[in-house]
Parts: sequence; C-alpha cells; structure tokens
Amino acid sequence: MIRKRNTTMPAGRGLTFWAQWVAAISVLILLLCALAVMKTGEVDTQYRILSVLMLLGSVPAYSMMQVYHKQHGYLVGLGRLLAGWLALLAGLMVMAFITKTSELFSREVIVTLALSGFALQACLYVPLHNLAKRYQQKLQAARTSLVVGTGELALDLADKLARQKNEPLIGLVAADDLPLTNTSTYPILGSLAHLRDLIATHRIRRLYIALPLSEAEKIEELYIDLLDSSVDVIWIPDLQSLILLNHSVSEIEGLPAIHLNESPLTSYPTAALSKAVLDRTVALIAIILLSPVLLELLSQ
Repeated sequence: MIRKRNTTMPAGRGLTFWAQWVAAISVLILLLCALAVMKTGEVDTQYRILSVLMLLGSVPAYSMMQVYHKQHGYLVGLGRLLAGWLALLAGLMVMAFITKTSELFSREVIVTLALSGFALQACLYVPLHNLAKRYQQKLQAARTSLVVGTGELALDLADKLARQKNEPLIGLVAADDLPLTNTSTYPILGSLAHLRDLIATHRIRRLYIALPLSEAEKIEELYIDLLDSSVDVIWIPDLQSLILLNHSVSEIEGLPAIHLNESPLTSYPTAALSKAVLDRTVALIAIILLSPVLLELLSQ
C-alpha cells in the first residue's frame, strides 16, 4: 500500500471533518437550548456554559474516536459516533461532579439530550457522510498522476495505483531518451524532455518517481527542476534492488530512516526481556534439579 505522510493534519480532520462537526454540534446546541426553554422558559446561564463546554469538548472527543474519518463505512462510522458522543458526555459528567454543579441541571433535560442528541447526529451522519465521500471522490478524480520510470518498480507501482483507484493514472514517463516501445499495459507518454508539457496537458497533480538508486543524480535534478511547479513529487525508493533481510522504515526526529538490517533483539525490546527471563528461568530450574547431586558431591 502506498501512503503519503501528512504532516499538517491528522487523518480524518480535513475539510470534511469540520463540515460534519459544525453541522452536528449546531444541532446539539439548538437541541439543548430548545430543551432548556421547554423546561424553564429560557436558556439559563448553566445551559449556556454547557453549550460552550460541549462545543469545546466535542473536538478532542470526536477526533480521538475518528468519528468523521472518510474511510469508515456507515456502520463503523455510527459506532465511532456513539463512542465519541459517550466520551463527550462522560467528560461533561466528570466535570460537573468535580465542580459540584450537577444539581443545577434538570435530569430530564440531560437524559433527553443524551438520547435525542445521538439520534439526531445519527440521522445527520448518513447524508453528510455520503456528501463527504462524493466530495473526496471528486477531489481524487481531479488528482491525476504520472509515474516516471518504465522498469519493474514503476510497473509494480502502477499496478498498486490502479488497484487502489484513489487517483487516475495517466501513464508512464521514460527516464531515458531511447526509442519508446510500449510493452506494458500502461501507456508510455514520452520521455523526461516532455515532462513539463505532459504535466500541463494532462493537469497532473502528483508525480511518482520510480527510478533505481543508481539514478540518484537524475532524481535530484528532476526534483529541483519541478520545485516551481504545482505538482506533488513523490520518490518511491527502489529497495527491491537491495538484498535486505530485516529491513523497516522509521523516522528519527523528522528524518526518514531506512533500516537495512535490524537485530530482532533491538527491533523488539520485549524479545530481549523474554530471552533474559527465559535464560534465568532455565538456569534456576537447572540449579534446583541438580542441587541434590551438588549437595551430595559437597558432602563427600
């Protein structure tokens, strides 16, 4: 699976999150105000404060539960919505208990808010989630992509992009000036000399560089040349050309790190602890079993 690391905002907290959240919290505040008016004839101060706390508390609660994540189905989304709503209610109840203000609120209003609030959010969730998915699909359809490279890595990448169907793949771009022979299932649109024209003609929004490590100088030149263009440039390292046994990819203070070989004991600290415990346990059992023999030898 190909993933793009997002450093600006957690997943699920883009425009679609805020749009659905605004709709849901607006309905909740209106419901609370209506219940307060029906009960007391006006919206008292404690209910106004509760509205503000509900507004502020819903953001971390719903974000933590990833309520409006674009990849969730309807049932999973409703389940997370219920979990987020319960987390918000639990937080408000704990705050009311600590501040000893629970007696200021009508139990009828709070119980009705808890039950009706989720029902209203659930009714809103289905159409809003559907609109959000359509909006996301529209954005993805406009995010056309190209793959620089015609080798095995580029074809493998093209296959994965086609299976994911997240963004339309226009074709491949040859990284050399040799005569173009299209032997793959994806069209080879030209060479690097035509790259800028291809980006403008097909309105490319994402460019994948799938070249071997031996082409590092060409990769750097290509990256620098496209700095002034409005296109995402993503390099897919060709790790398949290396003989790797225990490799992984991590991050060290913002710097990408490729572990070419890792010792299982350092990769999994619990394995080292388990090995140490096992060694000492075996040694202890051996001492216990051999203690009669040792005592007999010492007594002679």
